[in-house]
Amino acid sequence: MSDVDERSRAIVWVDAFRAPVVGRIIDRVGETIDVVAVGGPPSSEVDTLATNLGCPRYDDLRRMRIDHPCGVMLAAAEDDGPTALVEQHENPFTLLALEPPWRQLGDLHDANNKTRGGRRRVGPAPTGQSTYEPAGSFLSCEGWQRAADPSELLQGVELVRYFSAGPRTSQSLFGRLFEAWHLLLTLTELPRTIDASCSRPISGDDLRSLTGSLSVHVRHSGGICASLDVSDATGASHRQLQAIGPAVELAVGDRGYRLWGATGEVLETQGDPECDTTVPIEDLVAEHWQRTFSRNAAPARAAPLEQVLACCVATQLSARTGEPERPEAILTMENWSL
Repeated sequence: MSDVDERSRAIVWVDAFRAPVVGRIIDRVGETIDVVAVGGPPSSEVDTLATNLGCPRYDDLRRMRIDHPCGVMLAAAEDDGPTALVEQHENPFTLLALEPPWRQLGDLHDANNKTRGGRRRVGPAPTGQSTYEPAGSFLSCEGWQRAADPSELLQGVELVRYFSAGPRTSQSLFGRLFEAWHLLLTLTELPRTIDASCSRPISGDDLRSLTGSLSVHVRHSGGICASLDVSDATGASHRQLQAIGPAVELAVGDRGYRLWGATGEVLETQGDPECDTTVPIEDLVAEHWQRTFSRNAAPARAAPLEQVLACCVATQLSARTGEPERPEAILTMENWSL
């Protein structure tokens, strides 16, 4: 089988809750991607999706992967199924996941053969390893892909604001929070403290139990201040990034961006980043999926996975205690090397 044929084949792992949105994602990718198998926990919704696609139906993810080797797996289930597969070294693939397969740092340790240390990263992996990417990542959207190089553009940035909201049937609050931290840690270093509040009570330590709206204030030692606002309580999906520096201001939506200079003049623009922020998540994931196959997506600086998870844990802990939390302390407790 040719490399092109291999990359055009995909498998899907989904639960009943998100089978409808995955069906819409597959409709949007069209014939450019061939879904060859569907799996997930037992449910009539997943059965129906497999039937509609004319695909074999699996309850065992590992067996599905063995029977149908492919370049990409789309995962949209809130379970731990895909975790071990990302760590495999045979037949590496790209995991596009609406829901993070890890819910705490301990899960990452277990998936990494219970070893400590090392710096697992989100994004391109070394040859022979599988790759994990948040499906529909802001870093893969049209607006971000077409904006100027952030490593040059955001040099000396002083303020970063990111907003992401949508219905829980499309993506959980944890999924949006993980993607938000993935973005921020691509632009900045590990923050000094995180101060968060949540609109709904937080119980337990499971990040997947988060729901409602989260507001996060982030302090960095280098003078950068940042804020993240995420919610799973809106009817439509909205995302926007704003970054302000001493001589530049950038606004990015899913479809466009605008860059202002020091005196307020528009230096570059495409679309309207303020109006082009409401895009269904099925469109965003479908576009990300197609770019993954076509190899047109520009690889971003990979954010360390353990740092993304530590910031999610610190956010949840701060929202529960009402006190600022240090992600570095969480990493130290987990014995991760910084």
